[in-house]
Amino acid sequence: MDKSQVNAIVFLDIETVPSTDSFTWEKPPRYLVGKHGSLKDPEKIKEWEDQKYKELCNKAKEDAEKEWRSESLKPYKGRIFCISYAIGDGEVKTINFLKGEKEMLLELYKDIAPYRTLNFVGVNVEEFDLLFLFHRSLHFSLMPLANLIRSDKGYSKDRNWDVMFMASGGLAWKYRISLDNLCALLNIETSKDDINGSEVLDTYLKAEYDRICTYCAKDVDRTRRIFYILK
Repeated sequence: MDKSQVNAIVFLDIETVPSTDSFTWEKPPRYLVGKHGSLKDPEKIKEWEDQKYKELCNKAKEDAEKEWRSESLKPYKGRIFCISYAIGDGEVKTINFLKGEKEMLLELYKDIAPYRTLNFVGVNVEEFDLLFLFHRSLHFSLMPLANLIRSDKGYSKDRNWDVMFMASGGLAWKYRISLDNLCALLNIETSKDDINGSEVLDTYLKAEYDRICTYCAKDVDRTRRIFYILK
């Protein structure tokens, strides 16, 4: 069959990490400690100032780490670690950026480019997965992939399906429900051994890359099962 004459449904999930593998932070100036109040004893004053400065430093470090971790959710800052996808009823394929993030995106493009039109299916698929893919495609100047993903320039905005919104049956606008809760609702099993989205970065920092890829691939399979139930 000529793929150029076929409409493809692409079940999609990605896992993302910050722009760097670690964060940096700067100690705040000591004058930010402020006044000690009514203390008179020089030793007590120094003890108070040292404690307050320690708290300031801890807060600065915590804020820097929080900002760094948040990059995983920002398509204009973060990186894609892996992409899992399945075309129609085909096998789930997972690729990761250990071979290079640009090369990973090129491999995705090679697999989906031959189809005449594409319908992406996922959880929060447009506002997260596709937006991330779009921004990273722009970053690497992969305009052919960016143009396949974008939904402006005359493309239909109804070409993608978000299973979260499908789960509302059209009764609620921008309905939000997690994939795990959707699986529980529809009696689709999940494994207690799986990680969740909040654990991806720490799993990545432990270099447990296979766990992330397995988790991502399972989410694509679950998303596809949910889609066929709700569709």
